This record gives sequence, C-alpha cells and structure tokens, in this order.
Amino acid sequence: MTRILTLLAVIMGASLAETAETIIRLPEDGAVQGYTMPLQITLDSVAPITGVQFDLKYDATRLVIEKPILDPAQTNHSLDFAELDIKKPGTMRIVVHSSTNAVLVNGPICWLPITAQTNAPNGAMLLTGVGPVSGTAEAQDVSTKIFSGKFMVGNAIAMTRNGVRIQFESLSETNFISQSVDLIQWSTVSTNLAGTNGIFFIVEKPSQSQRFYKGHANE
Repeated sequence: MTRILTLLAVIMGASLAETAETIIRLPEDGAVQGYTMPLQITLDSVAPITGVQFDLKYDATRLVIEKPILDPAQTNHSLDFAELDIKKPGTMRIVVHSSTNAVLVNGPICWLPITAQTNAPNGAMLLTGVGPVSGTAEAQDVSTKIFSGKFMVGNAIAMTRNGVRIQFESLSETNFISQSVDLIQWSTVSTNLAGTNGIFFIVEKPSQSQRFYKGHANE
C-alpha cells in the first residue's frame, strides 16, 4: 500500500527588514523524531566584531540541544555556553569571544546538534533568539539583530526566511512531492532521495494562490 501524506499550504508573501550592522541567524531545518541534526548559526556583520552573545529559547520538553560546536573558520575564538536555569532548561546562553581580539568571519559561527525527542509531535518548533550583543576590539557596541529559527519535525509546513518549507517524512528510497490547486489534477514538483535525517522537502516562494501538496513514494 502506498502511504500518502497531504498538507495544505496557503502561501502568503512576507518580508524581513535587515538594517542592523550585525545580524545573527538561527537555523531553519528539520528531521524525524530521534535523529540528531547539526545546524549552523550564521553571522553577517559589516562591523569588525570580535565577539557575540545571545540567548536561545527552545522547548526542552520536545527538543534536546547538545554542546554547541565552534565553526573551524572562527580561528582564535572560544565558545562558552550554559543553560540559564539548570532545573528548568529551555534557555541557553551562547558566547563567542576572542582573547586576542580576532575578528569574527562572516558565515557559520557555530553548530547546534539538535534532536527532536520521540514524543515530539509533527510540526515546526521555534528556536527563539533574544538579547543579541556584539562588540569590537575597541569595546564599541554594535547594532545587533537576531533572526529566530525553526526546527521542523517529521511532516511539517512552516514559513522560513527563504519561503515556505513543505516537509515530509521519507516514505521510501525515492520520494515525490506533487502539488494541485483543486485536489484533482496533480503535478510533480520535486523528486528527492531519502535524506539521512529521514525527511525530504521543498521550499516554495510566497504566492497569493492556494495550493495543496502531497508526499508519496510512487509517481
């Protein structure tokens, strides 16, 4: 029997203003329950900053976040992290700094190994960034903004910075995503091999039209 999973997407336009000197972006990705996915936190700064600090809020009853890993490109830097309340995890502080005042390189600054627990429901879970701070070697504060992220579990649909991510749990070695405007006529929009994280997906640009999507193992 062919298993078919169907999601309805009403995709609307959205825009994000990026006006800060330093921008930190939390990850937007996904996996099936029980799989650990290393996701990157990225930096984009026009100022020569040497360190950043921010807090990451997440649902610790559904997600497990292990020790963040400093990206190899960030030489002469160190990474410190801690749960702000050990008895009630769910807010992790991350600090990247340099004892030699080395400038951070734009791109990935660190990686977060994230696991959705086996009791996590299908859907998108927020990774909320708060309190971002960055500074230069001269101890100058820099205008800093953080973009929150999402961790999508199993069959999920969510707006991301690049568009709407429509995600399904892999059904077989080769998977298909089809779309329809009326649930009668369907056309294949993506063919994917099963990913190592157990999901396959497409990202659709915002539109004013209503469309239906399904993931299936056979054309």
